[in-house]
Parts: sequence; C-alpha cells; structure tokens
Amino acid sequence: MLGRLTLPEAAAFADRSAKAVRTAIWARRLPAPPASGRWRVVPTDLKRSQHAEPPALGGKGTIDPDGLYRIDEAASVLGLSRQAVYQVVECGAVREVETDEGRCVRGPT
Repeated sequence: MLGRLTLPEAAAFADRSAKAVRTAIWARRLPAPPASGRWRVVPTDLKRSQHAEPPALGGKGTIDPDGLYRIDEAASVLGLSRQAVYQVVECGAVREVETDEGRCVRGPT
C-alpha cells in the first residue's frame, strides 16, 4: 500500500499535471492535509477525486462544442465568473485553445 504522496508524486500517480492536482486541492475536491509544510495526498482520495463530477457549467446557457469563445464570452454565456471558467477548463469539462487573439474556450469535451 502506498503512503501519502507529495504533490509531484500525486500528479505522476494520477497522470495529471501538478497544476491540476493543486487546483483540485484548492477547490477542496481533493483532501490533502499538510505534513512538514507540504501537502500530502492519500492515493485512494486521489482516485476518488478523479471520478468526481466536474463542476456544473452554470444554468444560464450552453456553449456549442464546435464553437470558440473568448474567456469573458464563455463566462457570460455560462453564467460563471472568469475564474470559474478557468476552473472548469482545469478540470477538463471544456477545452482551452490558444489562438492569435489569446486564450479561447471550446465546448464540452
């Protein structure tokens, strides 16, 4: 049985970026009590959080899966804050695309 994992170890274990794991911890979707000044993640909690429902996309509207929206446009259509749009991107519910005009969001994956 594996013990508690550090953030980089948890990211490697889950095949996710360290940023994605950190975001899950900050959003309280993944418990990670600190030990010696570092977050420690229990592997079973990590597996459970991977199967958790992604955050709701708001009730105001939906975005076209083939459409391309600037972050502020996606926030307006979905009824979310810009920060919430970034969190939805981080959890994988929508994709972020880099364009000549900056970062954009493409519909649900």
